[in-house]
Amino acid sequence: MAVACSGIFYLHDADQKWIDLGRRACERALELDPQLGEAYAARASVQEANKEFDEAIRSARRALELNPNYGTAYYALGRALFRGDRPTEAADLAQRAVEVGGDDYNVYVPYIMALESLGRNAESDRLREGRMAALQRQVEMVPEDARAHILLATNYAHFKKKEAAIGEVKQALTLRPNDANLVYNAACTYGLLEMKPEALEMLRKMKEFGFAQLDWARRDPDLAWLHNDPEFLALLADEHAR
Repeated sequence: MAVACSGIFYLHDADQKWIDLGRRACERALELDPQLGEAYAARASVQEANKEFDEAIRSARRALELNPNYGTAYYALGRALFRGDRPTEAADLAQRAVEVGGDDYNVYVPYIMALESLGRNAESDRLREGRMAALQRQVEMVPEDARAHILLATNYAHFKKKEAAIGEVKQALTLRPNDANLVYNAACTYGLLEMKPEALEMLRKMKEFGFAQLDWARRDPDLAWLHNDPEFLALLADEHAR
């Protein structure tokens, strides 16, 4: 319940009630089992969604103390470190994170972004190759997984596989055309391919569909080609952005 609440708050509805509900769920889980690593990782997700990055880092580290092989805790820790402007710490954990959680294509995301933000591109490319393999396995097993399709598109775009990338974008948006997060990742794909009109159109649509994490978009290495573009800056200028 806590993880679901953090996701709703982060991606869809920035009402504090979701954070409060998520906190109560974590507290109840820890009352039932104070040594439950999963509960600490869930608490980290709630705290990270609410921009309590230091607290989230502590919770995720506690989860890993209790369960060193819990990949979801590495995902929560990586996100909190990256969003908390501590990319070097995230980068130093990258290899261990993917050793533990590499079957989950989500685990790679914050560590790739941290490495790229530090200019450690050879390392980030190795992680992207591992993530691409995980995503390819996922779409073969679950062809209706729209999120896997769009993330695979972004990985193809990074390696300049333009035709394959655009094909995966179309597949993902056919499955879920109004999903703000998918549309955002489509923008990232077009950004990597340096297709400015298409990228900006996807960014406009993501705002229309309710994507609120403009601070993430402003620092996303996948959109680096546009970071100094006046249209991009104007589009993402939002005094209410979280």
